[in-house]
Amino acid sequence: MKNNVFLKMSRSILALSMALGITVAAQAQQGLFVKSSTGTITPFSYTSVSKLTFVNEVMTTVSPKGVAGQSFALSTVASVSFGNVSISGVKETFMNETDVKLYPTVASSTINLQGATDGAQISIYSITGSKMMQLNVTSNLQAINVSGFKSGIYLLRVNGQTLKFSKK
Repeated sequence: MKNNVFLKMSRSILALSMALGITVAAQAQQGLFVKSSTGTITPFSYTSVSKLTFVNEVMTTVSPKGVAGQSFALSTVASVSFGNVSISGVKETFMNETDVKLYPTVASSTINLQGATDGAQISIYSITGSKMMQLNVTSNLQAINVSGFKSGIYLLRVNGQTLKFSKK
């Protein structure tokens, strides 16, 4: 049963990774593996981790009983592997420092994007990897209507940067 849950999670992460341009590679292993930028690999069994949470640039493992486990600063994570799917570029994808700002990070109707390159393509994805919207930057301060989105976490990709926001 747990393997089926992680298989579904792996497929969703694979789709999201491909949509965001993160490197995905197949490896012959089972379980969850976190590889640091120094090359250290921390393994987790499918029975000990039911999900990963991402809060304030920190990834934390969570047990099936909802107990927080080990935490990793995203700036130190080189890749995360689920079974035979490896996702690298986590640090570069989520920690890219540029002048692009997205606010508010929790929105009910409108998000504002500031500092993106004029004419750049904006893509918004659900956390499962579905493309929700695509448009081009038309001003330094771009208002984007998200009132039609369901409540949840979304990723906005622009200028090679991925920004996270929540729709309430």
